[in-house]
Amino acid sequence: MNLSAYSEPYQLLSNREKVLILLSSMGLIIALPFLLVIEPQFKAAQKTQRVLEQSRSQNATYQQQTAVLAENLNRDPKISLNLQITDLQAEKAQLASALNEQRLSVISAADFSDFMAVMLTTNPALQITDVQIEAIAYAGEELDADTDSSAVLKHNIRLSLQASNTEIKAYLKFLESQPIALSWDSIEYNRIGKEQTQMLISFHLFAAKE
Repeated sequence: MNLSAYSEPYQLLSNREKVLILLSSMGLIIALPFLLVIEPQFKAAQKTQRVLEQSRSQNATYQQQTAVLAENLNRDPKISLNLQITDLQAEKAQLASALNEQRLSVISAADFSDFMAVMLTTNPALQITDVQIEAIAYAGEELDADTDSSAVLKHNIRLSLQASNTEIKAYLKFLESQPIALSWDSIEYNRIGKEQTQMLISFHLFAAKE
């Protein structure tokens, strides 16, 4: 190869032009790591921030529901139960509409097992009975488009619990504080005496197959 054909034009350049060419080459070398490594990490961080903002919005919705529920629990027991159920159904519809606009996360099978263990044993004062867990193949639109739905199970969870009004309020707040995207389906309750409440809750979450 005749290198002189390439080197001769370069030698004719001024020192300033040679420096500019060198700086341009160095700029390209510096930019390569960003393009290959840093940029994907930056995009991943942006996605994580979006998920965090969605989780905060979802948590705010849950807190509003808990506040309304707490108000209902403190009402006069003589108030019509049908009125209370109507209020809860309206809240459920609003919550479902808000959740449909969000992307829910998927936890691992191990995290799901750990969550269930904590959920059922966190407070010995709670009388938790009639626990029903239904795992079905996921085929909806709540997850990210890039999630492999064939590897995901939707877990429908339903349980009955009985405790004091204070214990139940604390338990609901505990569930909402977990780093797992829970989607509430229904909350039904019935007062037993002045201090005790029986509640039936139903929610679902997504977990990867083992």
